[in-house]
Amino acid sequence: MIITGRNQERLTEAVEKLGTNAIALQADVRSLGDLDTLATRVSEEFGSLDILFANAGIGYFSPLEQVDEQFYDNQFDINVKGVFFTVQI
Repeated sequence: MIITGRNQERLTEAVEKLGTNAIALQADVRSLGDLDTLATRVSEEFGSLDILFANAGIGYFSPLEQVDEQFYDNQFDINVKGVFFTVQI
């Protein structure tokens, strides 16, 4: 199994709990380059996927009039773009 996330410390803790069959790969779903690296690693390790659990998601809240482009892009890059391109691999 390969698990991903942005925080290496959390990934290390997860691998310790999951055991030696878990592989942690630091990746940011907002980065298509990171997703390409993930796809390559999955292919090298397993050949293909049997199961993919794409659960990246965040929820920041702000009054509508205070939402700027950066706020919007960050949420949609993680919640929509990241999940879409993860599933595409």
